[in-house]
Amino acid sequence: MSRSKRSFRDHRSAHRVPGKPSSTTRRYGMKTLGLTLLGLGLCSFLYYQYSSRLTARADYLRARESLSQDPREAERLAELAVENAGGNYPEAQLLRCRALAMTGEWEATLGCFSLIRDFKTCDATDLLVLGESAVQAGEWKVATESLAASLAKPGSHASRARELLIRLDLQFRRPEVALQRCREWQTAEPAAAVPWAISGDINTSRINFASAMHDYRQALQRSPSPALQTEIRSSLAQLLIHTGETVVARREFDKLISAGPLTGKLQLSYAQLLRTEGRNFDALAEIDQHILRNGPSSESLKLRGIIHLDEGHVSEAVRDLKDSVKANPFDIGAQHKLAQAYLQSGDPAAAQPHSDASRKLTDATYRISEVEAQLNSDPSNNDLKQEFASLRALLGK
Repeated sequence: MSRSKRSFRDHRSAHRVPGKPSSTTRRYGMKTLGLTLLGLGLCSFLYYQYSSRLTARADYLRARESLSQDPREAERLAELAVENAGGNYPEAQLLRCRALAMTGEWEATLGCFSLIRDFKTCDATDLLVLGESAVQAGEWKVATESLAASLAKPGSHASRARELLIRLDLQFRRPEVALQRCREWQTAEPAAAVPWAISGDINTSRINFASAMHDYRQALQRSPSPALQTEIRSSLAQLLIHTGETVVARREFDKLISAGPLTGKLQLSYAQLLRTEGRNFDALAEIDQHILRNGPSSESLKLRGIIHLDEGHVSEAVRDLKDSVKANPFDIGAQHKLAQAYLQSGDPAAAQPHSDASRKLTDATYRISEVEAQLNSDPSNNDLKQEFASLRALLGK
């Protein structure tokens, strides 16, 4: 080391004040103090966060306990839980939605639901319950979103969520979407009978009878519950009668009769089968028994009037068909048969308005299917919307 550097260091050391820390020591001490304060601040922050989460969880649990007895208190506690969690607590937010729904505050429910960022921690059953209550209240947006979120989670709840979503699709005239959901359900649960039964009903309403029969038979092969089996077999039997497959329909009805007495609409379908088999007397007896049990309806009066017309009892046919049309003026078949009955009674003037009504209803039935298909492709077309509404009114829908 050179002499000049050594003397500089000796000179600097000679001027150091005894007992006073050096600048290096002071800097080290300041850093240590800063790190200590930072650590204390971080610990305080973490403790605050942990404490807030504990408080939020406690509020949430109290809210769950209060929900059934006092939904307003549950809503208050759930909101407090969300605040203590820093504004992001999906389970508490969903619980608050349920509480708001129970008090009928659907606008607030929708607003609260839209704030949920992630449904991963939400219970699928809670989402389903909210969806069910929204369906019952006719709150379609909340219903659709909560059911879709529920369906995104695996579990036994999925069947019910799918069923409700299909109901919503049909409510909003989206049969293709509903059928697609049925197909997804059939794939997800190959042993389930319900999606096949529903798709059978949808295809029946769309006059796709071959597909409907296939679906009903697939449903029956999947061991449905006794009640559902009766319902499916009833739908299949009525469809077979409608398509003229009398022999197969008879086999289905024999199975139904062996399971117990026929009731309601099924009894009328059986009377219709008896008519196609040429057993009008037995058919009339079945209808009279139905009316005795359930009172007269447009369907029962129409069928009895048609059988009276078959038998040449024109005055009885006019009487029953007039009452049927009075009960349901939108029934094409009743209007048409009443026109025929008046013509056979020698009163063409009385027949004419019913003949005209039958023709208008038939034209409207075909046209509404066309308009509905066009609306699916062009949902914002106001002209189509107005025509569709007019056709529905004409058909009494």
